[in-house]
Order: sequence, then structure tokens, then C-alpha cells
Amino acid sequence: MQKQFKSLDGAFRWTIESILNCGEAIAPRGIPTRELRVVGFSIEDPRKRYVSLPARRWSLSYAIGEFCWHARGSNESDEIGHYSSRWRMMSDRNGKIVGSCYGAKIFRASKDSASQWNATKRILKEDPASRRAVLIFAEPPTDSPAGRSDVSCATSLQFSVRGTKLEALASMRSNDAILGLPYDVFLFTMLQEMMARELGLEMGTYHHIVGSMHIYHSDISWAEEIACALPTVEDAMPEMGDLSGLQLLLQGEQRIRNELEMNSFGSSPHRYWQDLLDVLVYRDAARKDSNTHIDNIVHHPLYRKLGILRSQ
Repeated sequence: MQKQFKSLDGAFRWTIESILNCGEAIAPRGIPTRELRVVGFSIEDPRKRYVSLPARRWSLSYAIGEFCWHARGSNESDEIGHYSSRWRMMSDRNGKIVGSCYGAKIFRASKDSASQWNATKRILKEDPASRRAVLIFAEPPTDSPAGRSDVSCATSLQFSVRGTKLEALASMRSNDAILGLPYDVFLFTMLQEMMARELGLEMGTYHHIVGSMHIYHSDISWAEEIACALPTVEDAMPEMGDLSGLQLLLQGEQRIRNELEMNSFGSSPHRYWQDLLDVLVYRDAARKDSNTHIDNIVHHPLYRKLGILRSQ
């Protein structure tokens, strides 16, 4: 199954409805699940990378926090666990995430080779028509996969230059339609836009292909609630700013997690990144004082609307 949408909102709701209507029962590792096999969709405007269906209670702050974790190239469970404790349950005995640490896999270089990110960028610079610009997330199978707490759900992210636009194709072996899908699309389209910025290209269509798209039986009633919901926001996120500002976002996010004093970006050309950081500042402030008003911290109107959708 594959279909084209203008935004993640549309693709997300269609996916949920399709599983409810056509999904079949399956129980991997003994966990009851409703599944659709080989599902795909495309999003025409990848900057509409959020879910505004109120029933989903999607968190922009979590999406930004997870993006920062990947962009830093981290595999530390405590860092991403700041946003969701379930990550700590997925770590190994050393407190590392070994499967779903996509950023660590693509942004870290070894002593013998460049990072996947830089190698992929070089491929497209040297041959824009290349079909070899692929970031690999999956790890080889092990003899005892059942004993692993975390196995990469995403297998690859392929970039293709078509005309003046950069398209992206994410391939996943498995995707939890409710919990994982919205944040996966947010991350992968952010990576798509980062690569487009580095290559001086426009954003093209985002494609998402999944071997097993599923909903856990325990979430079926939630899925039915989501399927009846309507989008509340339609605006796209602004165009990504100069990538030099990304480091300022990552530094700010780290200071928030470690409860250190914040340094303002000021009126620099990095407004895009400051607006994202504002969301994390608000999340932190609201958790300390429930009376904190979002309008006093988050200045971008789209992010204010999305922040109101979910109680921080």
C-alpha cells in the first residue's frame, strides 16, 4: 500500500485507519499486534513534519530533544532518557543505545574512514545523479536477537537529487504506527533538510517504506480515537537556518538537561535554531512551574500552537 500526502498529519491518520481496517493479527515475541505488510507513503511538503491531531498528543519538545540526541551523534541512554524513560530500558549494561542510535551511526567517523554523513554528501557533490547516497542504520543479525533489548527499526535513508530538489527515502523493517512513526518522520525529514542545506538544494518529496507497520493491541482504542481526529494546524515549519546554528542548539539543549544557566542566541542569524531551543526551554520551565505560560517563552506562532496541543 502506498499513497501521497501533503503533510505528516494526513499520512499518519491514513496509516492508523488502514491498520484498523485491514490489519491482521500477529504476535512477535508473544506481543499481540495488528499489522499491515509493506506500507508506504510520500509527503509532498516534508516541513509539515508534525502531528496536530489532538488525540495523538504529539510532543514537539520530545521530537526536538530526540533530534538533538541524534544530531550530536550520541548513544548515551541517559541523554535521550531525559525526554522518555523508556529509552533507559532499551540500553545495554553500559548505558548505551546500540540499535536505534541513528545519529551515532551516521555522524561519527572512524580513524580509517569518514562518517557516513560526509561520505554520502561527497557522493552527491561528485555525482548528483548517483543512486548510492545511502545512510545505513541497520546492524547485521546476531545469533541471539531475542536477547537484545534494542534492534534498529530503520534500515536506511537514501537521498536522491532530482532537478534542484533533494528527495529522501526512509526504509524500515518495522514501525510502531502510533508511538514511533511520527517521531521517525520528524527526524528523517530534518536530516533530509540538513543534507539539502549542505548541498544548496531545495527540499523534495519524502518517501517512507515499511515492512511491518503495526499497532500494539493495547493501543487499539487509542488508535480508534486518533482515526476520528482532525488536524488543527496546517502551516509548514520554516526553512532551516544556517547549519552553523545547529551547534548552538545542541549546546543549549545540553545546558538545559544539566540544569546550567542558559546563554541567549541574541539577534544572530540563527533565529531558526533559537526557536527550536525556545520549545525546550519552555518544556523545562513548565515542568518546574505548571503556571508557566508558553507565550512568554516560545515566540514562533506554529510552535506555540503545537506546544499547546500537549501538556508538558
